[in-house]
Amino acid sequence: MRRCVTGGALMAIACANPLLADTRFQEFSYGCERGATVVATYVNSESLSAVVLLVEGQTVALTAGPTGSGVRYSAGPNDGYVWHTKGDEAVLFWQDAGEQDTIYQSCLTR
Repeated sequence: MRRCVTGGALMAIACANPLLADTRFQEFSYGCERGATVVATYVNSESLSAVVLLVEGQTVALTAGPTGSGVRYSAGPNDGYVWHTKGDEAVLFWQDAGEQDTIYQSCLTR
């Protein structure tokens, strides 16, 4: 019998679903500029690399895509939130038609 210890609602849902048995979850809190906090739950399996962000009162799900360095998570190729991580640091962008506006930079894990 598999025993689950959960730390949040997302992990509790995954724990209850046997199809997600091989999925790994890691949750980190990032302190960003201007005192902002972003909570990131990383979801990884053989077929999925994603992150679920809690930012500015919203829950945002993003999937990993190609990047030159670190890991870049986005909702799609051209618009929406972009979460780019490298080591313990992250940056949150809003991308619209190829243009990027920085929402939070200098986000560091706590």
